[in-house]
Amino acid sequence: MAYTEKLFSFCWDDIPAQVKKHTKRCIRDILATAAAATVLPDAARACRFVGEQFGRGEIPLWFQGSKSSMTGAAFYNSFLVDSLDYHDGFRPCKGHAGATVVPVVISSCSGRSISGVELLTAILMGFETACRSIIRSSYIFLDPTRMAHVSPSGPRK
Repeated sequence: MAYTEKLFSFCWDDIPAQVKKHTKRCIRDILATAAAATVLPDAARACRFVGEQFGRGEIPLWFQGSKSSMTGAAFYNSFLVDSLDYHDGFRPCKGHAGATVVPVVISSCSGRSISGVELLTAILMGFETACRSIIRSSYIFLDPTRMAHVSPSGPRK
């Protein structure tokens, strides 16, 4: 089965209990981090920036009582999560997929009639895709055996 077929056949009921538990914990950590970040001075500046650049919309800016466009809300909500840098991590890719996956998925689902299971599945699919793509790009671009062919100015000729 091709990877894309696996993604399109993703079913929450088929996910191991430990993965479900970890997914929910990541979401809680991300939302708590975003809430804590609202007291940072940059949070207010980011909120003003989103208002100026993206305008009003229907998607909530977390913990602000205001709304913006899908892009504006995803940007702001991701900014909140990442500004404290106290959220999920995945060491093999040295990154924090949840800082973008969770805000983007929640923003995308805002105003739609979806179940909690559908939301959890979409978030888990986002983690799966983000982490695997980061691992793959790290392998291609950061593998020491391949580094001889890459420099900041591009591939060696």
